Amino acid sequence: MNGPDDRPAANGDSVVEQIVAPQIGYDRPALVTQRVNQQYFRNTLVHNYHDRCCITGIAIDPLLVASHIKPWKDSSPTEKVAASNGLLLNAFHDKAFDQGLITLDNDFAIHVSPHVEHTEINDEWLYRYDGQRISLPIVCSPSREFLKFHREHIYQL
Repeated sequence: MNGPDDRPAANGDSVVEQIVAPQIGYDRPALVTQRVNQQYFRNTLVHNYHDRCCITGIAIDPLLVASHIKPWKDSSPTEKVAASNGLLLNAFHDKAFDQGLITLDNDFAIHVSPHVEHTEINDEWLYRYDGQRISLPIVCSPSREFLKFHREHIYQL
């Protein structure tokens, strides 16, 4: 005997199958929050850093990220678009910076978190830059105040 949830639906599937079966592989409209002036921020950093990652010098535009030193969520409206709150980084080092795996000191030298294990790959991609100074921008060097915030709140010491 069938229970009430085992009754056939109009399309022949049981009601349980219609409720439980996930809907995958489709698009749906969504309301999203968009950062205002983010393109201005990026364009400023791209110009200031001569279209190159300030760590590696890579100049492949689709791989360059306008990275905030003091995160967007923690910044005032003015800080969010200040060039002194930005670094132009390649996508890999942007992620490492955002996750606190690397930081900069007041002399703009890179430091790798002691939480990053020394391996052949980590040494190549991160530790090779440890102690190296970044290439500074034409104008608006990174703010020491924002760097201090990053070291105290983001960097994994």
